[in-house]
Amino acid sequence: QMLMPQFRFNDEQLGRLMAGEGRDQASSSLHAAIIAAGKAAEEAA
Repeated sequence: QMLMPQFRFNDEQLGRLMAGEGRDQASSSLHAAIIAAGKAAEEAA
């Protein structure tokens, strides 16, 4: 059995990040980490 992490954001925050509003270095790094984790999970499946 594989444990998969979950990330929780409220809708307002997620909308701002997707629109690029208020994106700073920390949120850009977080986005890159989420994308990389998703690719690794797809390859493992």
